[in-house]
Amino acid sequence: MKTSHSQWDFLTPTNASLAGEAISHYMDMQARFVLFENGTVLFLKPELDNDRVIEGAMNEVAMTRDFDVKSMEDGHFTVWLASAVCVFISSDEAKKILATVCESEKKRMNEGAQNMEMPEDAIIGIAGREKAHRDSVAKKQVLRFIPNH
Repeated sequence: MKTSHSQWDFLTPTNASLAGEAISHYMDMQARFVLFENGTVLFLKPELDNDRVIEGAMNEVAMTRDFDVKSMEDGHFTVWLASAVCVFISSDEAKKILATVCESEKKRMNEGAQNMEMPEDAIIGIAGREKAHRDSVAKKQVLRFIPNH
């Protein structure tokens, strides 16, 4: 699948059970959501839980550029793209992302490129945005959580 940033080819699909457990815990088991293959989480009100709404929301995710990275108490991250959309990045995945990007940056500097060092949360945010873009293209749902009220 062709995505917007081929330099992020090292990104892999999320661990659906880990992401599902973490997100439902963060939301006190009260939020309805759909989890996509690369970690994108779409929160839904019960009346909006239908294929047309999900399709429309994921189409809008493809155009989203701004993000807000939240470090969670358990070491994982959520990258918020909208009030109802975030991307889950596990602590292990974040370490891999940071190590890969930092190694790439060192290689570029050794080749004479200018130092373009970015804060860690910006790197995680850009990776989350890329994962959301992939999910907006593939739209492969891997988990649906419906709270017991």
